[in-house]
Amino acid sequence: MYVVLRRPYILLFLDDKDLVIRGVINVSTARVEYSEDQQAMLNSPNTFSICTPHRGFWLQTTSQKEMHDWVYEMAPLLGSQLRRNVNLVVTNQ
Repeated sequence: MYVVLRRPYILLFLDDKDLVIRGVINVSTARVEYSEDQQAMLNSPNTFSICTPHRGFWLQTTSQKEMHDWVYEMAPLLGSQLRRNVNLVVTNQ
């Protein structure tokens, strides 16, 4: 699945060459969630979820930075918190 953010929507495609929009998520009515516990339980790094009134989606990125960027674009307060926590961990080592 290939995902494009065009606020306030997330557009879902089969891949980066697909011209047909396969699904649409309205970010303004969705809840973005992140949990290290869920990542550990699923054994899937760089994942977060988007919950709509009718459905939930798990998204996985190729890097932690990319995940933080996506979360920040959809939910700036949560994204800022994630970035701050990562900076605290790096600073304290």
